[in-house]
Amino acid sequence: RGGASAIELAIDRGDLELAREGWPILSRNLDRIYDLTFNMLAYSRARGLEPERQLLGPVLEEAVELVRPLAVRRRVTIELVIEEDMPPVPYDSNALHQAILNLLLNAVEAAPSKEGTVLLAAGWNVEEEEAWIVVEDNGPGIDPSRHEDVFRPFASTKGQRGTGLGLPVTRQLVEDHSGRVELEASDPGGARFRIILPGSGPEDPGETTGPRPTHPPH
Repeated sequence: RGGASAIELAIDRGDLELAREGWPILSRNLDRIYDLTFNMLAYSRARGLEPERQLLGPVLEEAVELVRPLAVRRRVTIELVIEEDMPPVPYDSNALHQAILNLLLNAVEAAPSKEGTVLLAAGWNVEEEEAWIVVEDNGPGIDPSRHEDVFRPFASTKGQRGTGLGLPVTRQLVEDHSGRVELEASDPGGARFRIILPGSGPEDPGETTGPRPTHPPH
């Protein structure tokens, strides 16, 4: 609201510099509203998946483009690497897009400003007949003792800035595809999440009528 007020004042005065000062505030908080709204809708959604057999490239590229403005503001580099000749995989575009977007947003925010790097990679496991997607950053990492905690609703690692729904929603959406998402052990100073999607697609898309059950602690 403060950013909007600054821009309104700038328009009244014809002051472009004041508008430039107010816009980053407004843009940053619009991102937060977007993130919160989509994750709340995904967490309580009442529709089943609508999977189609398609390539992963387009949904990964779209997620990167949505996150790129935030990365530019933070001066974080995003690298997208997709193995050649990957076969199409059955997935719901909207659901998988949201799952990847959540991981990318977390990675860009965790990466150090001006020196941050985020990798989004995808490939195909021939032996298991499944696709994999990795999101990795060079941020401070996540303590191994908290690896399961981050997937619990509202257990945000971002304090007041986080919704606490991004990773739980990501897990739910991936599991709806009969897949899994894992926080892998990585070198100090970074976090790596891996999504696995079966080449055969979801076993039973089904319908849901409310929030998914939370995962008990291990």
